[in-house]
Amino acid sequence: MASGSVWGVDIGKSSLKAVRMGRGREELEIQALVHYEYEFQEDGTIAPGESARALERFTAEHPSVKKERVLVALPGHASFSRFIKLPAFDPKKLDEMVRFEAQQQIPFPIAEVNWDYALVEREYEPDEDREVGLFAVKKDVVYGFIGDLQLSGLDPDTITVAPLSIYNFVCYDTELPEKATVVLDIGWDHTDLVVIDGERYWIRNLALNGYDLTKAIATRLKIPFGEAERLKREAAQAKDSRKLYQATELVLKDFVAEIHRSIGFYKAQNKDRQVQIGQILLLGSGSKLPNIRPFFQKELGYPVETIRRLSRLTLDVDVNVDEVELLKEHLPTFAVAFGLGIQGCGEAVNNINLLPHEIQQQKALEKKKPLVAVAVALLYVLFGLAYAMGSSTLKGIDAVLAEANSKLSRLRRSERERAAAMDVAGLEERVARLAALTSQRTLVLEMLNKLAGALPKNNGALAEITPEQRNVLAQQGNKVPAVERVRAELTAAQDAVNDGKIWLLDLDVKATPRGARAVLLVARKYKRNAQGGLDQTATLDAVKVGLLSDLKRVFPSADLAKEPPQTLIALEKDALEQPRGPGDFGGVSWGQGRPEDRHRYLAVKIVIEYPEPATTAQVAGGVERR
Repeated sequence: MASGSVWGVDIGKSSLKAVRMGRGREELEIQALVHYEYEFQEDGTIAPGESARALERFTAEHPSVKKERVLVALPGHASFSRFIKLPAFDPKKLDEMVRFEAQQQIPFPIAEVNWDYALVEREYEPDEDREVGLFAVKKDVVYGFIGDLQLSGLDPDTITVAPLSIYNFVCYDTELPEKATVVLDIGWDHTDLVVIDGERYWIRNLALNGYDLTKAIATRLKIPFGEAERLKREAAQAKDSRKLYQATELVLKDFVAEIHRSIGFYKAQNKDRQVQIGQILLLGSGSKLPNIRPFFQKELGYPVETIRRLSRLTLDVDVNVDEVELLKEHLPTFAVAFGLGIQGCGEAVNNINLLPHEIQQQKALEKKKPLVAVAVALLYVLFGLAYAMGSSTLKGIDAVLAEANSKLSRLRRSERERAAAMDVAGLEERVARLAALTSQRTLVLEMLNKLAGALPKNNGALAEITPEQRNVLAQQGNKVPAVERVRAELTAAQDAVNDGKIWLLDLDVKATPRGARAVLLVARKYKRNAQGGLDQTATLDAVKVGLLSDLKRVFPSADLAKEPPQTLIALEKDALEQPRGPGDFGGVSWGQGRPEDRHRYLAVKIVIEYPEPATTAQVAGGVERR
């Protein structure tokens, strides 16, 4: 049994995966593998207590896990993550600055969450803002998770979040291209999207998942849910895999649209540089679906890859044949467990730990107990030697100690006098700077709170299904033409609802010497004139009457920017991938587009100053607001 081994345990929604890992001669070695699939019920739900039974089986079959370090991960949707930028700083002040930002950025009281941060390690220009990732989980979620683990005899040393473990695994074991890689880990109840862009990274949780794929197969093939799940899991060996692909095609198209939106958002967030996507990397059980790779490649327009083998991780000689076969069959599903093991062995890029600090401190003290025992033993030896030196030697030691104590007293007295006379001017200056900074940050927060109340609230509105459509689905729900007709009607109704919505594409809020300034990039679908052409004036009036008038009630200074309105071809692949040029606006490719494109939006910028700029009369009268 190798020493210094760690366990990475991924407790998923449909299966438990675990890997025991340690250091080999050159690379990290996989020493054991575990994969337990949960039992499904007829309605497609997981049988109650399946994860607890899997944990008990795991600890019973691998008792060493109770004595070795264990790392676990919470699902991405259970956590909060945000990437922020901080001005160039003294590294010694990093903790203090991040703590201040965490209190502003995390949408929960800071006392109610466990949080951690990671500095994006890359080369920065001297005055360039530093990028920091903030990660947080509600304390009740963490303690509930720990309680469930402890019932099975597991005592975790590290708790992170699954997308970060995926990031660590991909960075360690795959050769990434120069362009950005978009990783999709398709899980049972959600999908983790991770963008790896050089040293930068970004994570997002998508609602589409393996359950939706299984449900689509069961509905299309008219088979029980359990059988549909079995077909999906064994898709690679299926004789008629095309039927499975056809059954899931509509779900996958929705998936593609969500991926496009996520990539578009990431590009808009990094509009100061040209982000290029080099590949899509598929992981998770959903990645084993037949034809999913060519489908994504066609619809997304990027090379799509899957994990077929390990590059740096190696297998220990003690790994048995069954475990090797297990790895071959389920390799794409082990990404989180591998990432946890890599972090436990000290080779991870991101080392976030959301384990409560008091538990971390307790574990640190337990690790020091052996060192304390050694120190006590050495102390006894020293006392024995001192006693053997005789009384004459002890008298000499007493004299030396007396002189040393005298000098120490004089030194302490001098230090107190120097501290009492210390010039506090520098301290007062620092306090003044911090007070000014706090005041400025408060204005930014006030502005954001006011903005939240003024922005559109109905953009999530959905078209309502009519009684007639309900009757059709109830009576003819098993007939594809009837369902498709209702689907087309609902899609048209939803398009009509969406036509009147105004979308916030980008928001840039900055502190200014006077307070705060916000620039909103908004878009609305073009209104058409009587001839069916684009009516820019009518569309602009709709923005003014709608969003702009709402903003003016809260911020009287709100007005359209001087830049002329631009036309956006709705977030389509070609529009996003065009090279930036004279027609670009706001970090996204804009232009006249193609004649056949029907979804065009008018995009404008709105500028807000807060507090309101004082008038000439106010300044002259000495009542300028600050």
